[in-house]
Amino acid sequence: MPLNIFGNGNASPAALDYVFRTLKEDNEYTQDVVGVNFRSTIAEGWAGPIALATGVEWRTDKAETTHDLANQPWYSSYLLSYGLDRGGDIDVLEAYGELDVPMTQKFHTNFSIRETQNETKSATDATITGDDTFASWKVAAIYDPLDWLRFRATVSQDVRAAGFRELFLPRVTQVGFATITDPWNGGVTDTNFAATTGGNPNLEPETADTKTLGAVFSFDRVRVSADWFEIDLADAITQSPGNQPLVQACFSSGGTGRACDRIVGEGPGSDITAIDSSAVNLAGFLTRGWDYEANFDFPLQSGSNLNLRLIGTYLYDMIVDTGLGTAPIDYEGQSGPVASFGSFNTQPKWQARAFLTFASDRFTSTLETRYVGSGSLNATWFESPPGSPSNAQLLSVNDNSVDDAFYLSYSGSYDFRRNEGNQMQVFWVINNLLDEEPAIAPGGNAYPTNPVFFDTLGLRYRAGFRVSF
Repeated sequence: MPLNIFGNGNASPAALDYVFRTLKEDNEYTQDVVGVNFRSTIAEGWAGPIALATGVEWRTDKAETTHDLANQPWYSSYLLSYGLDRGGDIDVLEAYGELDVPMTQKFHTNFSIRETQNETKSATDATITGDDTFASWKVAAIYDPLDWLRFRATVSQDVRAAGFRELFLPRVTQVGFATITDPWNGGVTDTNFAATTGGNPNLEPETADTKTLGAVFSFDRVRVSADWFEIDLADAITQSPGNQPLVQACFSSGGTGRACDRIVGEGPGSDITAIDSSAVNLAGFLTRGWDYEANFDFPLQSGSNLNLRLIGTYLYDMIVDTGLGTAPIDYEGQSGPVASFGSFNTQPKWQARAFLTFASDRFTSTLETRYVGSGSLNATWFESPPGSPSNAQLLSVNDNSVDDAFYLSYSGSYDFRRNEGNQMQVFWVINNLLDEEPAIAPGGNAYPTNPVFFDTLGLRYRAGFRVSF
């Protein structure tokens, strides 16, 4: 029944029933795991016991999304990938070993390695398969020169293979759905091309080289630590930057970059006929910063305890190299819209939390504060001089700032004890106690803010009880 969308009251009940019918989808996920693990002290060592842990694990994950197409034929008419069957199998076989070796009474080392074989197979297309073998490892050390001082360091290589959505989300091609401007032909607008979205079965595993170096200061009731970190992620798996960014990256690289491999028909005097905007491996994703933590205990005369814990992160580098022919960009400090590049979220320079907890025999109460530092709306933009219009220069805006945010929450619990094996607890949580509104950061999503960092719900609370017997 056709739906008349023009005018008031012209949509008939039959048309509304047809358009807003119930959509049904069946999702089945199965996981089987078998593991054998051993731990033992293999030698007394010159400075303490040398311990070894080793094992083998096998895991298979199967995900399948299906639809009753015989009774719901309209599913094949929906835009993009909604309603299409999808799924696949991921089989993982791993072997690992970890060795703990005290070098001296004050110097401790740890070595570990894991070998992984990852096989994938699509449930809807037998030709879509993958087979990767990769290794991850870590070397860690702890040095205690004084009773109150500890130094720690780690160097590791960590590997992640693509998951179900990244690999097997249905690849859907639509013509006339997306719009681009063609920089090879005077910026003419083009909609007559095939845009492909969805998963990418050819994704490579992503590899991160991680370094950390830190110090811990421990006194009677005080513990303070600071750790520097660097994470260099290669072949990062992410959603595609989009059709237009791919076109611009290919144009900027002179027609020779990796972005051009995803475009058909680019170039002067030609017509773009297809763009593959599915999931992609980025060339590099480098983050650097500091993690801080402080913990203070204050015993009270009543036998209760007051604890103050502070944790924070300072990020000074977030450099993304798409590998598509454009120069790397440092997104450090951007707290504006999400998905500025693929599915990664940018971050402000400062983030912190503080917890003040009072604990007695039966009553526990925590006041939590969360701080999100101020940042930029877009790290690739800059503020135009005061009094000048924002469109005076490319990528300039009048105000490129995003305000900071401070959230307060309160939680607690009380235990009603009847005997050792029969207890009841009442608990409560109040989030965003001061009902703070989110910072203004429009663009890039359905919110006028960044919902990753800023609260979009306002004051809310819940309470309940637990019983054990």
